[in-house]
Amino acid sequence: MAKKVTQDDVARETGLSKYAVSRAIAGKSGTSDATRERVLAACKKLGYVHIQHTAGPRYIVLMIPKFDLIDPAFWMKVVQGVESEATKGGYVLHVKILRGGDDPLAMQDLENATGVIFAGYRSIDHACRYEGKKPSVLMTYPPMDMFQMDCLYCADVESSGTLCQKLLDWGHRIFVYCGDGDRPSAKHRLDGLKRKLTQNGLELKEQIGSSQLQDVQTLTAHWRKQKENGELPTVILCENDTIVNLVMRVTGLLQLQVPEDVSIVSFNNDPRDAGAIAVTGMGLDKSGFGKEAVHMLMDRINRKNTPFKRVAVMHQYYDNHTAGPSRER
Repeated sequence: MAKKVTQDDVARETGLSKYAVSRAIAGKSGTSDATRERVLAACKKLGYVHIQHTAGPRYIVLMIPKFDLIDPAFWMKVVQGVESEATKGGYVLHVKILRGGDDPLAMQDLENATGVIFAGYRSIDHACRYEGKKPSVLMTYPPMDMFQMDCLYCADVESSGTLCQKLLDWGHRIFVYCGDGDRPSAKHRLDGLKRKLTQNGLELKEQIGSSQLQDVQTLTAHWRKQKENGELPTVILCENDTIVNLVMRVTGLLQLQVPEDVSIVSFNNDPRDAGAIAVTGMGLDKSGFGKEAVHMLMDRINRKNTPFKRVAVMHQYYDNHTAGPSRER
């Protein structure tokens, strides 16, 4: 009988400590991508199998792409909400970071989980493999109409349209959108904005993409020219908080008063976050969003044969005094 491969064998193969190997296998923080890849390659070479102990506590897995971790202000608060609600339900949360390609250890952890939450649109390929096979929730728009999985996402089109209507009621007619609109959520917000403007016989004056949002000087020069020609927008819609910071700096350099000269609004800020940027816009309780995903997953675990659900969460309007009636009203 072949000898069972252990973590000690993997440690010898890689030249790492057993502690480092154990953390890499478990996907713990503090382990570099290079080290983890080295350990995984050794596991594959030696035939190491990571066994979950069934006598341990029940757990659910949250699968989140590494790409989405560049936006910690959003997803980290979602993860906190997921963990808090999972603990209340008697489950341990395992967070697995998707780094691209197959991760056999993460996949095995998923196989042994009671349920799975797939976070973000870049997790869709992984979610498709488990469609209809395991209690799961996808936290983004469903990739197809009849996708066999519960889906939780933001009502971005409706939320954007609601914000746009409020600005229209204030007399705004010259709208500029700052951001590429390439992520699904941003694309839906941009679509909602354009749809509402079209309904009112208007068009978006301009969409300023990332090439013009690289630094203060480029955007300042662009808007200074518009200011000199009397062509400034009355309202600037920012795709995220990073862009808000840039826009605020530029309006200050141009000596524009907010909201008297120009209104500035944003999306996806969290009105419950004491450290959030003080800007008017449509906000989301990110921790509550994560908790709702757990509620949906628990319902699926307990009632496996019920119809799959689509739940769209509306943003909440909050006023931080950076938007008001148009100067041209």
